[in-house]
Amino acid sequence: MATILGLKKAVQEIALDESPNSPVYTLNLTDKGIAKKLYSVATQFGEFQKLGEGLRNCKGDEEAERLFIKTSELYKEVIAGLLGDVAYSEIIEYVGCGEDAANLNMVLTPLVNYLFVQVFDTLNANDKSAVGKYLQESDAAAAL
Repeated sequence: MATILGLKKAVQEIALDESPNSPVYTLNLTDKGIAKKLYSVATQFGEFQKLGEGLRNCKGDEEAERLFIKTSELYKEVIAGLLGDVAYSEIIEYVGCGEDAANLNMVLTPLVNYLFVQVFDTLNANDKSAVGKYLQESDAAAAL
C-alpha cells in the first residue's frame, strides 16, 4: 500500500456554504502567495489564541465587549490578508444579514480557523524547516 502524504493543493477554491449562491474565493498557498503574508499570519494566530483565552477567562461585560471588538478587527485582518479586501466585505454582507461585522465573530470563527489551519498545514507538510525560518522571531512559532 502506498504512503499517503496528504499534501495540500497550492491554490484552493473555497465556498462559504453549499448553497448555489455561496461566494467562492481563492486561497493562494504557493510560495509567492504566502511568503509575504507568513509573518503576519503567524502573529495573527498568536493574537487569535490570546483573544480566545481572554474570552474564556473574561470577568465582565465590558471586558468581553472589548475582546469581541479586538477579535472582529483581527478577523478582518486575517480574512482580508488571505482572501482580499473585497472578499472580506462580501463575506460580511453574505453571512451578516445586515449585522455589523463586530457582531459576527461566532459566525466567522470557523472560516478564520480554517484559513489558519490551511496555511500552517501546508507549511508543515511541505517543509518544517521552512516554518522555523519564516517564524523564528514570532511568538506564534511556539504554537506550531
